[in-house]
Amino acid sequence: MRLLGVSLGCVVLAIAQSVCAQLPEIQSIVPFSGRPGETVQVTLRGKHLLKPNLLWTSFGGQTSWKSTDPGTQGANGARGAKGGMPDGKVLAGSLTLPKEAPLGVGFVQLPTATGLSGPLLFLVDELPLVVKRAGNASRDKAQVLQLPVGVEGATEAGQSDVYAWELKQGEAVSVEVYGIRIGSKLDPVLRLLDAQGGELAVADDTAGLAGDCRLRYVAPKEGRVFLEIRDSSYFGGDAHFYHLRVGDFPMVSTVFPPVAAPGSTVQVRVASDGTGETTSGMAPISLRVPEGVSGSVSLPVRFSAEKPAGFASVRVEKDGVILGAASEEARGGGTRVVTLPGTVAGCLQKPKERHVFQLELKKDERVRLTPVTREIGSPAMLYLGVEDERGVFVAENASPAAANAPLGNLGLSFTAARDGVYRVLVEEIARRGGAEFVYEVRMEKSRGSLELKVKGDRFLAPLGGEFTMAVSAQRQGFSEPITLELLDAAGRVLPEGFRCENHLLGKGQSETVVKVSVPGDVPPGTLYYLRMVGRAEVSGEKLVAEAVCVAAGDEKKEAPDTVSMALRAMPCPPMQLRRSFPVCVGPEAPDFFRMEVVGGEVALPSVLAKHSFVLRQTALDPGFSGNIQLRFEGLPSGVQVAAGSPRGGRIRGQVDYICEVSAPASVALGRHAFEVIGVADYKGVHKEVRLAKVPLKVVLPLGVSAEWAGPLVSGGRQKLKIALQRFQVKDPQAVTVRFMGLPPGLSGPGEVRIEAAQSEAMVELAVAAGSAGITHQPLQLAATTRIEGMEVQVESAPIAVEVKK
Repeated sequence: MRLLGVSLGCVVLAIAQSVCAQLPEIQSIVPFSGRPGETVQVTLRGKHLLKPNLLWTSFGGQTSWKSTDPGTQGANGARGAKGGMPDGKVLAGSLTLPKEAPLGVGFVQLPTATGLSGPLLFLVDELPLVVKRAGNASRDKAQVLQLPVGVEGATEAGQSDVYAWELKQGEAVSVEVYGIRIGSKLDPVLRLLDAQGGELAVADDTAGLAGDCRLRYVAPKEGRVFLEIRDSSYFGGDAHFYHLRVGDFPMVSTVFPPVAAPGSTVQVRVASDGTGETTSGMAPISLRVPEGVSGSVSLPVRFSAEKPAGFASVRVEKDGVILGAASEEARGGGTRVVTLPGTVAGCLQKPKERHVFQLELKKDERVRLTPVTREIGSPAMLYLGVEDERGVFVAENASPAAANAPLGNLGLSFTAARDGVYRVLVEEIARRGGAEFVYEVRMEKSRGSLELKVKGDRFLAPLGGEFTMAVSAQRQGFSEPITLELLDAAGRVLPEGFRCENHLLGKGQSETVVKVSVPGDVPPGTLYYLRMVGRAEVSGEKLVAEAVCVAAGDEKKEAPDTVSMALRAMPCPPMQLRRSFPVCVGPEAPDFFRMEVVGGEVALPSVLAKHSFVLRQTALDPGFSGNIQLRFEGLPSGVQVAAGSPRGGRIRGQVDYICEVSAPASVALGRHAFEVIGVADYKGVHKEVRLAKVPLKVVLPLGVSAEWAGPLVSGGRQKLKIALQRFQVKDPQAVTVRFMGLPPGLSGPGEVRIEAAQSEAMVELAVAAGSAGITHQPLQLAATTRIEGMEVQVESAPIAVEVKK
């Protein structure tokens, strides 16, 4: 049983001393296949491949790098081009595959000091491997093969690659090419030729292989045969790579049953793909599914122990499965009755074959039917129909509105109009059939449907810190709350140290950002594979959905990356890549932004009960140009703060938020404090910065102050500058300022009027002769105006009066 957290060896996965370093990116790995139990010398090419940890593989491989100091040397110990520094574009090492590595398509990811790369597909194949020889573009220059063999190569623009081998009379050979299914841009075509160039067999877009192809040939006589492989449009280059399998192996498309429960033992029979090779005479294979596994298990299929295997897999599901189905004519006791929830599995072995299942429903019960074909390697595209016991048609999944929908996985929901028996009809949309047309249909009662998506395919968490993930929900037919639960890749509860916040989607809510804290007592470099499950209760029925991981930008990309394209079309895809996501743990990362309240404090004028202040975000890393998410905590009762849209300042790296603070008009005058929390994600690192004890002063909505224009001289005159502090007022009024009793020896006007459009006034006061040296009481002003229909009066601070000779 694989542990949830896997320490990636003794090499410490350290987040760089500055997060300005980039996330690693693997663009290619050569070779892109390996044999179980053997060690292959691999070369990775990409970006930022510095300070690598052990290469993580879905099949349990172990890696060691050639460079004794990967942080200062490039691949093969070579220094980088500039000043002896590595460029991070090439990395070389050895990869050892375990003997029990499952055959088929897996994937690798590279943890480094700055994060985790995206996945790259990798084929585990037991065939001995050779590499394409340059110049094999014709029969007279064909590369001769010794079977069985696997060949890695890439097509060249405008020409074919040609291989040759000898066959004895009656000897059979299978040829299969992996291209699109391992992330290549190659759309392969295969042609098998005799010595004179006559065509013996051809293959292009074999059904169920996502654009790849294969063929089977039995030699009528002894002689040499030639194989041409090319791109269908004669494209070529490094991105048009392929893995060719040649030998006497079964060309397996599907198996039956296609699904089994953990801990069960099933007898599995295999199906051909209709290219001429039949596996109907093969004995069933006994498969023991281990406890605790999820996704799928690999099933090698061989003609005999000494011959190479064809690749197959069986999906693992916890619920039981009903196998087989009645024919279309069976309308009575022969029809299989399905207890909901349940999964049915069948095989449409003949063209125009239709299977029938029976449901017993009550009025207004709603049922959802979900077909599964591509995920189990089947080329079938299912038609689903429902009729009641009188033969009246109720619903179908094929309609003009769904003409462009992916019918292979197009589900169907319907509501029972009355109590009674309903018949579910299953057939292939084009009425095709064959041993490979296997299917599953999940049947369950539902008051609604739920789809969940996690935005992101990899996350980086500081040691003992936290990371965030955006989760979106698409609801149909219900608005009840959804509880989100984080599990390990096998669906088990996470160990202590994990903690989730914001993991509840409230009534009708469609999005949330879940904050996840990771354990602080694990070694740096620990990698977790996690999955997200959502649960809701609708009218007493439990609704469960598993989130699909969507790499950032996938939904908007017009041309998604090759791995994403391969996964969308691949038969039997590695579901771990879509249903779970890696979290890489490293030491705590430094801050990459800071924030401050401009002016240092926030004023809130009473009566108006609203005001604004500027919160400034400053980047500490020149590469960080994102906007922080803000929240405000510890505010007095009734006080709220809302942050407006960010706007760039005149200084690069600065962003200002105009924040609006509001409160009831009755808020009491006084001093308070609150906290500002800013969060942001940068290059896989989540960071939270706090401003504690930000001063909040609830003040009167008008201020008045004054200062002398110069010193007061006995027997002279001096001007006093009166200034008003006006807050944001929709309809400002004039302000009357009066002296609250002039000190002895000073004389001036009794009051001053400052108009609505003004905020200052100059007043001249006379100083009596002989008043020098006398102690004068301070001068104080009172200002009166109307604000929001209310009369407001404020007093100034005392103004010192000192008369000189």
